[in-house]
Amino acid sequence: MDKIKKKRVKRKQFEIISHTHKLDNCVAHILIMKLSILLAKKEWDLIYSIVFDNFIEGKVYIINEYRTEFPGWFRHSKHLRRVFVSSQITILPDYSLQDCAKLTTIDFGDSKVTHIGKSVFYGNFILKRVTLPESLTSMGESCFSWCGRLEYIKLSPNLKMIPRFCFDICSRLKEVIIPEGVEYFQEEVFTDCDSLVNLRMPTTVTEVNPASFGDHKHFLTIHVFQGTICGISPDYRIKYYD
Repeated sequence: MDKIKKKRVKRKQFEIISHTHKLDNCVAHILIMKLSILLAKKEWDLIYSIVFDNFIEGKVYIINEYRTEFPGWFRHSKHLRRVFVSSQITILPDYSLQDCAKLTTIDFGDSKVTHIGKSVFYGNFILKRVTLPESLTSMGESCFSWCGRLEYIKLSPNLKMIPRFCFDICSRLKEVIIPEGVEYFQEEVFTDCDSLVNLRMPTTVTEVNPASFGDHKHFLTIHVFQGTICGISPDYRIKYYD
């Protein structure tokens, strides 16, 4: 089997580091040249065709358009490291970036994403920090489940409800920024988040769902606005603020 041959293509803000498998130097060079031309012309359908048909995966990829032909996008990618979401994207479909073993960065920039689908970031074990765009209004369940090294996440103020299993088994999650505007947490949102010791609920959360936290009563302190309904066990540590 031929060794993986690496070629780099740069066109303006686009960058793909391509891996070609079982291809000789000549064929690999032709494919890279084709990608370069298509990137310049923004021929996304043909780019997807070349990328998938020839087993080329980008370490750096700019998502510019959602194509229904590839609803899973880079699911189970072994090479993808950084993803930049452009302003043209409004939806990240279900499972689109699930189990990307080397994904370290998801940059929403000035994107206008309104929905992140089910299990989009599930199992991205080395992803550490995420800031969700303010345009985001909904997420599917298990969105960040099993992100074992996720330490920090900032939610969107337009995200009214946090879905079930959203941060399930994020064992290193230490800081969750919940802005004013978020209203409700479904079941088992923070199950097995063993490093999460403080959680501040905004004033827009008027009732705390006891099923959201799993068995966290021994180490989690929940900070809630005075007057918030807390129908949870007295074993949990609740602190009120004005």
